[in-house]
Amino acid sequence: AAAPTASAAAPPASPADAAAEQKALFDAAAKKFNVSPNKGVDHLISSGVSSAKDMARFLLTTESLKKDKIGDWLGDKNDFNLAVLQQFIEALDFKGMDFDQS
Repeated sequence: AAAPTASAAAPPASPADAAAEQKALFDAAAKKFNVSPNKGVDHLISSGVSSAKDMARFLLTTESLKKDKIGDWLGDKNDFNLAVLQQFIEALDFKGMDFDQS
C-alpha cells in the first residue's frame, strides 16, 4: 500500500501567527502611507483589508503612522474616506474622561 500523502493545504494559522502577519502587513502599509496615504491604503486593499472598520483599526492602532497624514487622508471627501472616518470616530472611547482630557 502507498504511504499516505501530506495535504498540500497549510495548517490553520494560530492566533499568534495571524497577529504577526497582520502586524507585518500594517507595518508595510504604514511605510507607504507615511509617504503617500493613498498608496498605503491601496496596499491594504490589495492585501484584503478593504472594510471601513478594518481601515479605521489600521489608522488607530498603527503607532508609526504620521498623524498629519491620517488627518489629511480622513479629510478627503470621498465615500470610502467618510465611511472610515465614521468608523474611526465610533472606535474612540472618551468614557470617564473630562472634556479637557479628550
